[in-house]
Amino acid sequence: MPAVTKTIGSTGDYATIQLWIDDLDNAGVYSASDDAVGELQNEDHTISADMLWPNEGETIGLATAKLTVVAGAEHNGVVNAGARILFTTTAQIDIDADFPITLEKFEVDYQGNADRSFVQAGGPASQQIDIHRVMLHNMTGSLASFDGLLQTGSSRTHYLTNNIVFDLTQTAGGDQNITGINGNSTDSHVLNNTVYNIINNSSTGTVICCDVEDDIDSEIRNNIAMNPGGSSSGTKNCYLLAGYINAPFTKCLSSDATGTSGLTSKTDTDEFTDPGSDDFTLKSSAASIDTGDDLGTTETVNIDAKQRDRDFQDDIWDLGALERVSGGPTFKPASFDQSMVRF
Repeated sequence: MPAVTKTIGSTGDYATIQLWIDDLDNAGVYSASDDAVGELQNEDHTISADMLWPNEGETIGLATAKLTVVAGAEHNGVVNAGARILFTTTAQIDIDADFPITLEKFEVDYQGNADRSFVQAGGPASQQIDIHRVMLHNMTGSLASFDGLLQTGSSRTHYLTNNIVFDLTQTAGGDQNITGINGNSTDSHVLNNTVYNIINNSSTGTVICCDVEDDIDSEIRNNIAMNPGGSSSGTKNCYLLAGYINAPFTKCLSSDATGTSGLTSKTDTDEFTDPGSDDFTLKSSAASIDTGDDLGTTETVNIDAKQRDRDFQDDIWDLGALERVSGGPTFKPASFDQSMVRF
């Protein structure tokens, strides 16, 4: 499955993300079983209307598609540091295509726009959309309930890993709800995310910072969820108040009582370096450090939001999207085969 990589931006192969999507069935560019890769250049990519992905790539038979960034354009946990998708209106990526699709490594700034999730997964039950190492923030909804990162239906597979989601606000009236990260399908994996400051100012709507469908095939592990709030009289929780009966729920830290054992009622100033300045790296004394489970390498969950490979570096896993590293960079030495020594 060869990768066909195209750049997106002012000097790229395509000027916009939508043009790259529209060309995924172009037989002059792709063949069956190709992996299509669109790389955002290190600049702002302005979105003023829905990005529609109905079935592009299906006709030609793509194996996968990935929207990522060029090398050096990763946000690495810092606002305004890499490739950014900027919304100037209420819009989203609406994906119906039925083959594995991955979105990763870029920043998404809604600039106060919202009312709908960043990604709408509307394809068949076999659809898989994975979102890794995305920084999403500054969403404000005024019309309807919305989930920050992904809105999906049941029976789909999604891996939502090492994302940073913060400053999402619901201002609609009535009982409109808001969720920061919601793996609301029966095969969702919500792993090592950092979710902060999810606010509901509706009348009676609820807030959940980080949630997952309570199904045996789903899981919610190694997350940090803090500071749900707002003037709504509805429930405002970091995780589901009643907990999870079927979905594994382990090593999840909260600022309220809904986290896992020993990881509840923590404060943002104890955990994060400077949350008021959008710095969600961990303090040296944070309870999140060396507390996580080793979740292996499935769907690159081992790679944190700064592109550090926890497994390769033999890290004891931290919670959240940003692994803390003391001192300078560390390198895992190559293995030494003594049988190659000759005397």
